[in-house]
Amino acid sequence: MKKEYRLTFSLKMKLILLLGISVFMVTLLLSYFSWRQNYQNLEERFGLVLKHIAINTSLNIDGAGHSKILKNDDLRLPEFEKTHDYMQKVMKANYLTPETFYTFNITEDHKLKFAVMLHRTKFIGDIYTPPEFNRQYFEKVMQGKPTFTQIYEDEHGHWISGLSPIWHNDKVIGVVEADFRIEKFLDELYRQTLELILYSVAIMLASMAAAVFLGTKISRPIRELRDSAIRIVQGDLNFSLKVYGRDEIAELRKSFNQMLRSLNEKLLMMKYISPHTKRMIELQIQEPDSGTGQLRETVILFSDIRGFTSFSEKRSPQIVIRNLNTILAKQSEIIEKFGGDIDKFVGDQVIAVFDGPAAAKLAVNCAIEIQQMIISNKVNPEFDESLTVGIGIVAGEVVMGNIGSRDRKDFTLIGSTVNLGARICNAAKSFETLVTARIVQQYAAEENNTIFEKKGLLSAKGFSERIPVYSVLLAENSSPLKQEG
Repeated sequence: MKKEYRLTFSLKMKLILLLGISVFMVTLLLSYFSWRQNYQNLEERFGLVLKHIAINTSLNIDGAGHSKILKNDDLRLPEFEKTHDYMQKVMKANYLTPETFYTFNITEDHKLKFAVMLHRTKFIGDIYTPPEFNRQYFEKVMQGKPTFTQIYEDEHGHWISGLSPIWHNDKVIGVVEADFRIEKFLDELYRQTLELILYSVAIMLASMAAAVFLGTKISRPIRELRDSAIRIVQGDLNFSLKVYGRDEIAELRKSFNQMLRSLNEKLLMMKYISPHTKRMIELQIQEPDSGTGQLRETVILFSDIRGFTSFSEKRSPQIVIRNLNTILAKQSEIIEKFGGDIDKFVGDQVIAVFDGPAAAKLAVNCAIEIQQMIISNKVNPEFDESLTVGIGIVAGEVVMGNIGSRDRKDFTLIGSTVNLGARICNAAKSFETLVTARIVQQYAAEENNTIFEKKGLLSAKGFSERIPVYSVLLAENSSPLKQEG
């Protein structure tokens, strides 16, 4: 599959591009609107003048006489000469040229034929077909409404035309057209627009230079924040940022330092929280009602240190805590190795939870490895050999939920299964692991080995019936120590 590459920019470059593009777009829009406004003003100013020239001319033309001018032979008619002379005076007075001032007659089928023109070569009676872009204006003037065109372009240049109807007996019988070539004025307009664009480009470059300066000032402390965030990801929380000034970035750095302190506190607190409690917290953030209580099937392992009371009476607090932490840490490693979650430490006791279809097998194998660690004295060289463990494992339904007050809660397991596990653990002797019949059945479903020995019936406080319990054999040929499932 072809790898996709995405173009990325630094914050400084984004700021430079943002300011540069913004100034460029504003410049472009201002230049366009300025050019458009001047263009329309030019169009309207010349159009109105040409329209009034055409109107004044049409008012001084005799419609009846104008209708007689039909062919080149009619140029000697008094009507032609009179109109021609008048138009010549108008042309000179308004700086028009001979080829830009003429009249038309309108035929019965609404066609235009040249009538009076100031050209040396006459073409009276020739049909004139307006170009498509000017046809609407000729239709308007043939309806009796004087008008002027927009700026248009032909092979001779850019033009504006003024049009006015010639009347006879309340009927439009002809049209006066006055044209003006505005090439010079458009060139001046384009020159002014180009100057505006050049000035704007200079402003844009100055803005980009300012953006480089500002971008450097802004991006440097932000890069420091980024590098600090990377340090946090890598696990380094033992630092703080220097705070300069009172602007938003200074406030951000101050908040970052507060976050660092909070993370340090939470990291320390997380060591006191069990994995399934962490998951519950994450779930409850998304689903606030998730901590109200859940019924679930699980396997619970209770591991209690034997001889710890007499041991602690004869040792200093430092030795007691060191040995206790050593054995609890080793048990925790093994529990995690077999996929268990430590629910809590209660004094010298560990309570762990195993979930999933192979939970019973994992819990039993975990207990075997804990016992073999104690038997072989593989805790550490300083560990006191007088300390042993007794383990109880049960399976069944438990209630998981938040227990406690509004201000202090504990996410834990409750129910008869938990109580039974505690009773069985208390009944287990040193180096002994006791399990219920349900654990034996679930283990047998996963493993063919028979590693259990029936111990009899246990009378457990709080239970009306005696509970059959089994001891896990620690013989080497029946101790599957590898994690499976």
